[in-house]
Formats: sequence, C-alpha cells, structure tokens
Amino acid sequence: MIVIENVDHIGITVSDLDKAIEFYSDLFDFEVVERASNASEAFIKVGDILIKLVEVKNYKAPDNSKSHICFYIDEEDFDDALDELEEKNINIVYGPENIRKGRLVVFTDPDGNKIELRYPRPVRYNYFPAMQLNLTVPIIPIGVFGDSSKIIIVAEMLCRYGFNCIEITLRTPQALECITILRKSFPQLLIGAGSVLTVDDFMASVDAGASFVVSPCVNDSLIELSHKTTNVTYIPGFTTPTEFAHALQIGSTTLKFFPAEYAGGAAYLKAMLEPFVRFSFSIIPTGGILPHAIKDYRAIPQVLACGMSYIVESKLIESNNFDILENRIKETLEKIA
Repeated sequence: MIVIENVDHIGITVSDLDKAIEFYSDLFDFEVVERASNASEAFIKVGDILIKLVEVKNYKAPDNSKSHICFYIDEEDFDDALDELEEKNINIVYGPENIRKGRLVVFTDPDGNKIELRYPRPVRYNYFPAMQLNLTVPIIPIGVFGDSSKIIIVAEMLCRYGFNCIEITLRTPQALECITILRKSFPQLLIGAGSVLTVDDFMASVDAGASFVVSPCVNDSLIELSHKTTNVTYIPGFTTPTEFAHALQIGSTTLKFFPAEYAGGAAYLKAMLEPFVRFSFSIIPTGGILPHAIKDYRAIPQVLACGMSYIVESKLIESNNFDILENRIKETLEKIA
C-alpha cells in the first residue's frame, strides 16, 4: 500500500494555454503562480486549490469522459453561479439538478473538460483539514488563565516535557491575550482556543493566533465557518449519538467528547462509537479525565488524544504551585509511556 498525505495539484490538459488561463481566471479568480519557460505549462491557484494546466495542441476532451473536477460553493452563491454561466455562454452539460439537501450543475471549459459545482459538502469530505493536530504527546493541556503573565511559565514547562500543544479556554477576559502572547513567544506550538460558542469568538480566536478552535457543543454555523477558514481546525463537542451523527453529517472529522468522565467515561464512548465504524473521524475526550483513565480512552482506536485540565489546573497556577503541576505532568507522562 502507498500511503499518501494530501493532494499537491490537479492536472488539466488544454489546447490553448492562454485561453484556458483566461477562462479559469475570469470564472473562478484563479491567478497564475508559475509558468514554464516553454510556455506549455502553468500553475494557477485560488485559495488552497492548485491546478496545473498543460497545453497539448488540438486537444479536446472526449464527450463520453466521466473525468471532472468538483468544486463546492455556498448555497447562497449557487443561483448567482448559474446566472454567471448563462451570461458567459458556458456550455452546461447537466443540471442544474436537485440532490439530497442541495443542488449541482456540470459544465465544460473551452476544451470540454467537465467541471461540477455543488452544495452541500458530503459527509465523506472535510476540505479544510488544512492544519492537522500532529501531537508529540497524546494529551492536550486545557487551561483557564486569569493572569497572562503566567502563561509563559506554564508553556515553558510543557515544552520542556515534550508537549507541543495547549488549549486556552475563553472563560476569562485575558484568554485572547494569552493566545497572542503564546503565538509570539512559541511559534512552534499548536495553540487552541476553547469554550468557543459564537462566530465572534471564533474569529477573535483566529485573529489572536489560535491554531485550532474548540466548542463544548455542536454549532452548525461554526462548522460551516470552519470550512471557509484555512489553517485552522474546528473541533465541536458532543455527548450523545444524535449530536455526534449530526456533526459528522455536516462535515466534522475531529470532535470533542465532553464532559467525558461525567457522561459515562471510556466505556460509554466505546459503545457509542460502534455504530459509526464505517466513518473516518478522530475523538478527543475531555472533561474530568485523570491519569489513571488515559489508558482506557487510548484503547479506543478513534481517540486522537485526551484533553486534560489536571496538568494545568488554574488554582495551582494562581497560587504559583508550579512544582505540583510539574509532578502532575510527570505522573501523566508515566501513564502513557
């Protein structure tokens, strides 16, 4: 088996490179980012989508070809897209057609290459896992910080013990400031914003420098917003199978099980996930987890990491009991060794 990590670019054959660049730039706002000296190839890009156009004289895509590119757009933009296709006299070969909870249309570029526009995004895709949580330790420290001056001390201690991640909950007025301080002082850290409940919270967290954003619940508007936000992972929270299924349906692939220990612990989570084995997802149990419980959660294949406030407890930080925190970090690492 060849293990692939991501898509580098999409290759499209065209008969006239300049004409193709004009088509994709005019319709989708692609920009040329690289062009070969022999003028037969060019890379064009919009957002995170990279296309390589390759000129082959007299090329024409076969009419019976099923190959195509599929772009997802917002529901509110679909009718405007249809109007633009009509205004530009672009050849529509299929649709517009109603699909489950959405619509699609298929049209061609000047060389007959098929392009599909549709909404909504299917469950099997989450186009913006742009930033993956590549953790050095399968624990996410989750802290409530009322004093931004102490965040550096805590971060230095975590880094010293091999952690590359911390989550700051938006439960104090200083939370966003702490995220900003960490981003400037520890650019290598994965910095999360927790207890995010609104669009304003989400955007403020991203502006402050958060790498990932976490909610205690499933929020449709934040999931939709996350699909438009590159380099940020959004992690909604769930407790019940209904909440979990709904989050999967609207495109979430990394989710927080909360409040883990109070909702039934690892046994409950394991039983709840069994009907969903055909889906691909990662779970981060959070809420009341102590070191002795880590092993049971990590025995569940879909568990990426455990979120723990135990190793960054706010009362200990406020009282400058960093020695106790350090001992708790050591205790926790011993349980995952």
